[in-house]
Amino acid sequence: MAAPAGAYRTKSLITRNKENTGDAQHLCAILQVDKATMLKRFYLDGVFTISLEPNVDGVIGYCRIGSANFNMHTASRRGQLRIYDGGDCQFMNDAGLNTFGMPIHISTEANNVNYIEFTVAILQPWYGTVSNCKIEFWSGSSLVIERTFDLNDSIPNYDFGTSLNQFSPAADISRVKAYKVLSSPMINGLALSSLNYELRYNVSDENGDSSYVKTEQFSLKPPVTIFYVRKRPYATCGTDGEVSTRIFSTMAKMKLNPGKPEPERIQFREANGVWVWCAQDASSYDTLFYADANLTKPAIGFYYGEWGNYLVELWDGHLGQQTDCTPAPILSPRDIERYAVQRANVSINGSIVIVDYVVQRNLNSGGDAGQVNVNVVVRDGVGTTEQWITMLAGKTSVNGTIRHRMKNPNYNGVTIDIVELSWPA
Repeated sequence: MAAPAGAYRTKSLITRNKENTGDAQHLCAILQVDKATMLKRFYLDGVFTISLEPNVDGVIGYCRIGSANFNMHTASRRGQLRIYDGGDCQFMNDAGLNTFGMPIHISTEANNVNYIEFTVAILQPWYGTVSNCKIEFWSGSSLVIERTFDLNDSIPNYDFGTSLNQFSPAADISRVKAYKVLSSPMINGLALSSLNYELRYNVSDENGDSSYVKTEQFSLKPPVTIFYVRKRPYATCGTDGEVSTRIFSTMAKMKLNPGKPEPERIQFREANGVWVWCAQDASSYDTLFYADANLTKPAIGFYYGEWGNYLVELWDGHLGQQTDCTPAPILSPRDIERYAVQRANVSINGSIVIVDYVVQRNLNSGGDAGQVNVNVVVRDGVGTTEQWITMLAGKTSVNGTIRHRMKNPNYNGVTIDIVELSWPA
């Protein structure tokens, strides 16, 4: 039991159990501050005061059976005694001091059928800890999907404002952490006939006991087109300051025509097979982009990730300037693309063409600087002449001359190329 012995009186209330087979013990707690504080702190519907001895009282908390507070106490701690207080109530055999943690829905950022984002706070119990918290999405009697919180991945420095005042005094804020819930409960092919979900929160305590402590309704909106992109602070191809994010657009609902081709980019098909939802095209100038799934804040800035190798500027949600960020090819140290040959001079002596040339190599980004043999060829459109020339280690250029006997009288058409490389063994 998480509540310490110092929270209780030394005397307890002993009664016969309901089977009349033995005694049933109900611990008596020390009143903390006042009754109102006890009700809020321990999720109780009432507090029963018992005089244990002269000038010494104890209190036992109770909950109306089936109430929201009732579910905050594990079944094994629900006692034998009953009382009527606006309904049938059950005493807690631990005086009500041991509870589950309380999940609190703080805000909804998106409630589209294919993209859900909301913020949940988990208020730790006054005594003990939350060991696990799971949220389940139900449609009617069917569990659609579930999400388990990573209790170590809370939102840092979250400002709760006044959102927790009804659950806990301000002094308890240190026991609360906020968590982001991201989910896509619908998947391709599932029906969109129902846009209402039921969220059920299942919380476990430090002993492994669990309870569905809260259930709430969650209405959904039609799907949106989601683009997973990286936002950059400037219109450059560098990645400094880049952050991963999402931008959104509408999704078109289209009716299928029998015998006609189905539209492209189908994301969802409704149960009756007549209607489909189609995603927008990121490259279309007709597409409007938004920073939020509610489609209220037009996207502004520089984005990369949905347009091939192009960085695009979005202004007021519209597709704008595009910057080609195709990366330069990464060449191997001995790639032939690192080498180039250029004619330096061409002269003719009868049928002989004399070609002076220079071979250069690029040693940037790890080029091989060792000795290399370069096979150079001169062509006139009919005949060819080849020559091997050696570039010494550490050099980036070498000059050579080829004497070529013309097979084509038009010597202006002579070209020179590198056809092969070889390295010493």
